[in-house]
Amino acid sequence: MVKVVQTLWFESISIFNQPFIDTPIGIMTLRQFLLIVFGIIISYFSYKIIPFNMEIKIGLSIIPLLFFLLISMKKVKTIPLEQYVIILLKLKRQRKKQYNNSQMLLIEDVPREIKKVLSKFIPPNKSISVVMNNDGSVTISEILKNPKTKVPLLNTKFYALIDNKIFISKSNEKGVYSIKFYPSGIGSYHMLIAVKGFDTPIDSILINVRGNNNGTL
Repeated sequence: MVKVVQTLWFESISIFNQPFIDTPIGIMTLRQFLLIVFGIIISYFSYKIIPFNMEIKIGLSIIPLLFFLLISMKKVKTIPLEQYVIILLKLKRQRKKQYNNSQMLLIEDVPREIKKVLSKFIPPNKSISVVMNNDGSVTISEILKNPKTKVPLLNTKFYALIDNKIFISKSNEKGVYSIKFYPSGIGSYHMLIAVKGFDTPIDSILINVRGNNNGTL
């Protein structure tokens, strides 16, 4: 019998999401403040360089400000919208490096269909935090699921792409799997998971690696 696991999401407690300034419409976080200031700066320079009449200049230059206002109003639960853009730009560079030097990075001969699946980018659908061990490794434990039915995939072999390395592992009789890898340092890493029979990655996770209490940085 498969045990159903419910996940409770918490709001991000990053320093950028802490209360920063009290305004007449409510408390503004540092993230919201910076986004709005950035939007004002872009709108100002847009107004200066747009070569049209006053009405068109105002209409076009206010678009960036409205865009950043909408982003700042979005409540952050796992991954801020602007972080998706950073991840996308970073992974596009990594993907090119990965498959130009794939023979140096693969743990075993990976099937062509799996390499094709792992070359497709999909944004992270969740974020997890892991603590670095004393030996510099981290262990990721999750449940392997069918992305359409959400049913755990039991005793299923899968391939995980993390930090330009492909790991091969297998879920247990409950669909639970564990992956141990050595990150290059503290920070965020994107993991894609591929399983034979699926045309796209079945999972996309943002892994936030933190130091332990023994002084790991």
